[in-house]
Amino acid sequence: MQKKSILIVGAGLAGLALYSMLNRKRFTVDIIERRTALTHLGYAVKVLPTGVRALRTIGILKDAIDTLGVQNKENYFRDKNGGVITRSDLRSMTKQFDTYFVATRARVFNLVAQQVDHKKISFGTELTSISSDGSVGFRDGSQKHYDLIVGADGVHSTVRRIVFPDSQLIDTGLTFLWAWIPRKNIAFPKDTGAMGDETHGLGFFDSGESDAVCVFFYLETEKVPPKIIPKEYPELWREHLSDFGDPVPDILAALPYGDQMFMHRDQELTLPHWHMNNVVLIGDAAHTRSVFTGSGTALYLSQEQDMDSAFQLFEGSQKERANMLTLTALLQPGVDAVYEEFFKTSLLFKK
Repeated sequence: MQKKSILIVGAGLAGLALYSMLNRKRFTVDIIERRTALTHLGYAVKVLPTGVRALRTIGILKDAIDTLGVQNKENYFRDKNGGVITRSDLRSMTKQFDTYFVATRARVFNLVAQQVDHKKISFGTELTSISSDGSVGFRDGSQKHYDLIVGADGVHSTVRRIVFPDSQLIDTGLTFLWAWIPRKNIAFPKDTGAMGDETHGLGFFDSGESDAVCVFFYLETEKVPPKIIPKEYPELWREHLSDFGDPVPDILAALPYGDQMFMHRDQELTLPHWHMNNVVLIGDAAHTRSVFTGSGTALYLSQEQDMDSAFQLFEGSQKERANMLTLTALLQPGVDAVYEEFFKTSLLFKK
């Protein structure tokens, strides 16, 4: 990629990681963030092998990565009484490819943010227009030309709305509730996984916190009152999970106040392309592949010699597998083969 002027919109995980990579290669890069300060979103994150590679690429040492979270060895999906429906053994995958772990979102975000000079980020800055020649208009009325514009501004991306005005976020029919549950007196499953069926249940993410475990609950959106308020969250999930076996009753009894939990409707995004002209989308702006997965896709835009090649490799090598993981029922037999194929064909995988 030639040394051209680049604008990164959004200072989340993807935006900061890409900025750090490009800055290390002495590109001319501006990064803007509509918020007035760095803010991490989300509770826990599964960092896939390519995500680990991305962290190393931006200069984060192995020792620091190893302290981020818990190495995933197995993943279970159980019925409401704890009976195992399917099990994925992740040990062979991590041995072949790289580390794969669950971490607190804040820990990963803060580690990435340390690689960036915060004074270089233009906080409180919003773009309002993008022309086909690369001219960008900002909320304050100013304009500037860029050779490359990267939309890393999340699920509700302004860049995506401008470049792909017909794009839509489609509800999957599930609503998620996230909370930290105290470890005390609760026998949490040893490994990550979930309990329930396709309509309702809960999952566990042990990210290594000494006093709490991240738990997510899911329920069909049609069963969630449209005007529900935070103080009603706990009772809603106690009602729909009341017939679940251990350790769910203890977890439901330990639910925090509603304003200490985060609820959102799960959504998917379908786009014909992830780039147009000199604009490219990355991270959640391009695809809502998972609410808790970090796969390091920002690397694609920092390792190629020209923008067209970077765009094509990024889209061609990731979009098919993103769709595959969205459409494939990961709870069905053969899930290990899905994981293996995902990593084996990765652009970043080197034997």
